[in-house]
Amino acid sequence: MILFFILFTSFCKIYSYATIHDVTFSTYNVNCYKGDTLVFYGGQLIRNWVTINDTTILDTIALSDGYIGKYKIKGSEKSFCIANGEGPWYGSITILISGIINDNAVTPNISLFPNPTYSTISIKDLQTAEIFVYGQCGQLVKSFTFKNTKIIVNLSEQKQGIYFFEIISNKNRGVYKILKL
Repeated sequence: MILFFILFTSFCKIYSYATIHDVTFSTYNVNCYKGDTLVFYGGQLIRNWVTINDTTILDTIALSDGYIGKYKIKGSEKSFCIANGEGPWYGSITILISGIINDNAVTPNISLFPNPTYSTISIKDLQTAEIFVYGQCGQLVKSFTFKNTKIIVNLSEQKQGIYFFEIISNKNRGVYKILKL
């Protein structure tokens, strides 16, 4: 079990931050994080181009599956457009959480444990703080304002998955990834 935990947390730390989102002529909005990759698909075997914030980023003849190309989210994107001879398709891009994940240098004295957890997360050495808990799709799950030095957040009613704890304390901000089993 300990070996699985070490391997799993190492895998999550290296590979789980970025997500790949397929974007097609039926996509209206993409909810994503900074660092995620958008994969664009358009008309098959014809010239397609993609703009982000009105700047062309891809211009190519799509393959037989409609694949146009990839784009990595930088964090300032608001809109996209896929276009070809058949017309344009517009959509919006919503950047969810941005910031530093698991970087305790931003909030040096804060400790969140256990990670992974089955039900509760304890947060130690925290003065007055705002805590926002987000699901892996960026939806706000819980929010709190605390003035304690030890805080317990109950996740027992939440589904298994990855949750992000955004902690704002003393003008410092940190985002921590927690695995709920």
